[in-house]
Amino acid sequence: FEAVKHSMPEMTKKQIKDKANEIRREEGAVRHLQRLEKIANISKGNKDVDTSKKYAVIYADPAWRYDFSKDSSDEIENHYPTMSVDEICALPVGDMALNDCVLYMWATAPKLLEAIKVIEAWGFTYKTHAVWDKQKIGMGFWFRGQHELLTVSTRGSIPAPKPENRYSSVFSYPRGKHSVKPEEFYEVIESAFPLVPKVELFARNTRSGWDAWGNQSNEK
Repeated sequence: FEAVKHSMPEMTKKQIKDKANEIRREEGAVRHLQRLEKIANISKGNKDVDTSKKYAVIYADPAWRYDFSKDSSDEIENHYPTMSVDEICALPVGDMALNDCVLYMWATAPKLLEAIKVIEAWGFTYKTHAVWDKQKIGMGFWFRGQHELLTVSTRGSIPAPKPENRYSSVFSYPRGKHSVKPEEFYEVIESAFPLVPKVELFARNTRSGWDAWGNQSNEK
């Protein structure tokens, strides 16, 4: 503002203020464009959900959109493009599921009710959940978050894991990169359902024995 004022001394106070606002708008437009370009870059691997194959295990980490903080929402969007609850519900996940199927789906504590809505929209019934202790305290309003929930829901009459493959409901693994879940959870699911077809939705990478859908599933 002072730089504008000194460089244009003949301008009125209103003209100086208008010019400063114009510069701010231009800078904001540049930042907005840069953010859109980054999101587009992240999204290059996106592809439609393939409903031609059916699965007995579906593992999903939805790209939840948060409305409580613009700064936090912008930070998340810089890692991956998010979706509204209605957009997530509209995905044809039910069409990918065999009549007997189990859905493992991640949800953060603030998104628990939305997660139940998604589970039901996809044609599943909520059964239980496990807790992932990230071993590191994050942000939060009521509590500073240190955990996420892995919900378990079923459709049809898929059997529960054998007793020897029933783990504690609390897992403690260190948090890694933004939103990336520990590899150990794949192993938990594989031990429970070793022979059936599996797919991961919103996948960050590919894994042997699994099909994958997601905006970064082509990455190694």
